Amino acid sequence: MKRYYLSDGTTDLDALVDDGADLDGEFRATCMDSGETLTVRGWMLTTAEELPL
Repeated sequence: MKRYYLSDGTTDLDALVDDGADLDGEFRATCMDSGETLTVRGWMLTTAEELPL
């Protein structure tokens, strides 16, 4: 798992993402705030910055 800051310019997300996830496609992410598993559409992101665990 890798930790990412993800943003579409409107909504920001601090999330855990599987190592092999295609960040340009659709992928699952676990929200660090709520623990909820989300489906993210990577092509809609403006920012995907890897953060330290």
